Amino acid sequence: MKKNDIIIPLALFLLSVYSFGQVNPDGRKAWEHVNYLASDAMKGRKSGTPEYQKAAEYVAQKMKEFGLQPGGEDGTYFQQVTFKNWRHFEPPIRLDILSPIKFSCIPGRSLDFLPNNGTGSGVVKGQLVFAGYGLVNEQFNWNDYDNLDVKGKIVLIIPGAPDFMEKISVKENLPTKR
Repeated sequence: MKKNDIIIPLALFLLSVYSFGQVNPDGRKAWEHVNYLASDAMKGRKSGTPEYQKAAEYVAQKMKEFGLQPGGEDGTYFQQVTFKNWRHFEPPIRLDILSPIKFSCIPGRSLDFLPNNGTGSGVVKGQLVFAGYGLVNEQFNWNDYDNLDVKGKIVLIIPGAPDFMEKISVKENLPTKR
């Protein structure tokens, strides 16, 4: 095999790869993008806000400028993502209490119970422990876990907080933790 038989195809391959790299790395420019997207004017880019939309359009415009092909829906740079929450239960889901009396509970608003955010799927068996609101707050000398053994157990809590805690302004930064 001749040396040119390897070098010429390799050179052509490298040139083709190099020609796709139209954007040169630039740390200063990258930092400008980060500063813009993380600025106070963007207010955290919370989903559904005008700032979120503005940030998404900014990123899409930069992708277009850099020559990236759209991979989103209908030839755009955008893709809608459905987030699941307490309204999206994969059936069958239920809570079966086996003792002292057998009882089955069905989830949903205004029904027997609501699974907590992040609840996964599968079968879980264990002792059930009730922990009130599941709150610990030193300012109010409140600890729903005081003298309660929850290790290896299923913890049942009431959503929210007691009325007197819910009326307190978030600005006060109460040391509430779970």
